[in-house]
Amino acid sequence: MLRFSNRPRKSRPAARQNSWRRLFGSRRLFDTVLLGLTFVTAARLVSAAVAQSPQVAMPGDIVPVERTTNWIAGVNVMKAHDLSDAFAAPGHACQLDIKYMARTGGSFAVLAVRADGVMLSWAGGPTAPGQACAGGETGILVSDADYRSMLLRVPTGG
Repeated sequence: MLRFSNRPRKSRPAARQNSWRRLFGSRRLFDTVLLGLTFVTAARLVSAAVAQSPQVAMPGDIVPVERTTNWIAGVNVMKAHDLSDAFAAPGHACQLDIKYMARTGGSFAVLAVRADGVMLSWAGGPTAPGQACAGGETGILVSDADYRSMLLRVPTGG
């Protein structure tokens, strides 16, 4: 059995009930704006990822090492390994001193891309004053990160 009373109901305070609507308007408008901001942010992230795609080594690429080059990212000395061929295990460790190599000049050529790095051939002078790599006689294995840092250079023009 239903009972009805003439007594008025307790209502919520008006300030608390309408605070959401005063700040943001309707909930649908807020959701639309939030979805729009999310979409714009995602679009900007995707476009930045496409525009700044990392450079990947390809066999046949040539990286010149010249005296008139400023090296970025603090590239001075890199660890490397001598390789007898593209499928061999890394040989003895050696060093690539980029600033030392730039004195006489030369260039790297990418011979192969492996899972553990990039196989390069060096045509130029000694690679370091101490533990020099064999260079053109065999291949040189450097990590992918070191190869990418070798690409970060700015020609000075003189």
